[in-house]
Amino acid sequence: MRKLFMLIFTLAVGLILTSCVNLELETVDGSIQYKPGVYFNHTDVGTNGFYTYSVVIVDAYGKIAGVLFDETKTTSEFFIDDDDHLYIYIEGDGEGLPNTYRAIARDIPIGEYPKASDPVTANDLVSDINDAEILALDEIIAHETRKILGDEWVAQTESLAERIVAEQTTDGIDTSDYSSDETDLNDEYLTSSKADLLLGLVQTILEGEAQIDDDTVLATTPVHGSYTPGYEFGVTGRLVGTYISYYTSFVAVDAYGSIAGVYVDATAPAEEDSHGTAWIHYGINLEAHARAFGEAVVEMQGTSFTYYETNRFRVETPLPAQIPGGFDYPTNSRIYTDEIAGCTIGVEGLATAVEAALSELNN
Repeated sequence: MRKLFMLIFTLAVGLILTSCVNLELETVDGSIQYKPGVYFNHTDVGTNGFYTYSVVIVDAYGKIAGVLFDETKTTSEFFIDDDDHLYIYIEGDGEGLPNTYRAIARDIPIGEYPKASDPVTANDLVSDINDAEILALDEIIAHETRKILGDEWVAQTESLAERIVAEQTTDGIDTSDYSSDETDLNDEYLTSSKADLLLGLVQTILEGEAQIDDDTVLATTPVHGSYTPGYEFGVTGRLVGTYISYYTSFVAVDAYGSIAGVYVDATAPAEEDSHGTAWIHYGINLEAHARAFGEAVVEMQGTSFTYYETNRFRVETPLPAQIPGGFDYPTNSRIYTDEIAGCTIGVEGLATAVEAALSELNN
């Protein structure tokens, strides 16, 4: 009996030790695993018509590969004439410098806008001299985001995103390190820390749809790619149609150099004259096509699809560096591909935005 007892005791201790070893191996890096995918979450619209949103990309191994924070915005400073020439308004100094409407190229970067101190050119319109032409101008609304415009808010939120990726969780992050007067959210949220709300957008994703379930399959064998690990934001040139908009992208590359996930969106009007994106404003049918395109980029590990000038897939064409027009594109500015199931729209904006991000992730 004593020998039987000792045998049972020895087996039990061995089982306990084995279980402890297995548990330690499963948590050897101390990080949590999530369901692979591209996740999107946003606030309600603020009283000023802006949304704040977040994108979380989880790679095939269950790791957070990238986090994006952004907020819709508008400068509302563009004007257009009957010949589709674009202008921005620059206020004079009330003394010797008059109010002017400066002509700009459609693809001019935001950082290169004309300033009041710049000389007036023959293409510009000057108050009291070109009043008839100025009266004929139409204001055109610009749907932009903080990431497109770039400001202190962007740097602070990128720091918060880096912290989340490094720690693979939102738990234990002190948001006071990422809060200031410049990062307060839209009017109705001014009583809360902006960083708290940003963190909440990600936490909702991680504790909700990104949770691993019985159907989740995680990769275990590394697949090495040709990109630099990290994540980047991409944006197309300015698109001028009935309003000004941009295609934007967010691409994450995993620790082994493979594209882990792709988010592509477009700035657009939303409900009640607010400024949103196609993924926020569900009346614009882009998200499903964009998800299919992004998944195909992950599978292809790039955008090297065969592109055509028409949706009949007859004349091949290279991807343009920039995109003319707006959402109502002229026939010759759309490109299509027949290699992506579920993506039947023109992909010129999607591909150009993704390429802009990938160009920053090339080795």
